[in-house]
Amino acid sequence: MKLSKIIFSLFFVTTTAVYAQQKEVTLEEIWGGTFSQERLESLNSLKNGKEYVILNQDRSAGTSSIDVYSYESGEKNKIFGK
Repeated sequence: MKLSKIIFSLFFVTTTAVYAQQKEVTLEEIWGGTFSQERLESLNSLKNGKEYVILNQDRSAGTSSIDVYSYESGEKNKIFGK
């Protein structure tokens, strides 16, 4: 009984690993941003203590902007540079 569980587990792990690798990754996908992560690059608090600024970069359009947000509401108040 124990041997059959080990054989089944080994078979399951092997077949799962084989079928999980069906998609080939191309260089265009790697360098084109397909696998890039979404993250907050920089957040700077303003001197008024009520707002903060974030630098947003749109890599697909090649643009960047500085957005001002309110700490209290979380809403965008101003946009500079679009």
